[in-house]
Amino acid sequence: MLTAWNDTAIAMALSGKEAERNRALQHLVQGTDWCMQVIRHVLDNRGTAEDGEELFLDTLTILDRNVRDGKFEGRSSMKTYFMQIAKFRWRKELAKRRPEKAAPPLLDLDEAVQESVERAMIAAEHESVFAQLTAQVSMRCKRIYELAHLGYTSQEIAQEVGISDADQAKKEKGRCKKRLLQLLAERPELRNFFKE
Repeated sequence: MLTAWNDTAIAMALSGKEAERNRALQHLVQGTDWCMQVIRHVLDNRGTAEDGEELFLDTLTILDRNVRDGKFEGRSSMKTYFMQIAKFRWRKELAKRRPEKAAPPLLDLDEAVQESVERAMIAAEHESVFAQLTAQVSMRCKRIYELAHLGYTSQEIAQEVGISDADQAKKEKGRCKKRLLQLLAERPELRNFFKE
């Protein structure tokens, strides 16, 4: 059955049964330009395409949870809301990467506590889905993703995995991440990624 994916339909599907939820998430991954917009924003703001893909997944997780928790109230379009979350999280990431420059205050204390709890929940969700996803990709991809997750540079990944140079490591890392995104969209049994 085809669905006209407007904001109301997406919100209802995300709040609904698992099959509906998976279809909505697949639509957001494959049927929108949201991922490309996040990547463009990150590229325009001192990041890489890989950073953009990771930010897209993080933001999708937050959107999914916020819709189910009733935090998305429809005062803006869902896409605008999604991009606001992505931009906020990228700003926080840039502040972490440049600790010598104090970032402007972004949160009051209550929001800071909520953000910290949210970050821990996302990390736990990522670990769960990572284990399930990487069971379906090559050992090489799994190792590359593990090293990237631990903060290894492309040059270090190349040396660890036996790739000729940093550029080739970046390309292979990108292919592995695309495969993980594809698996996430195609495999409904990976539903734990989007569970609370």
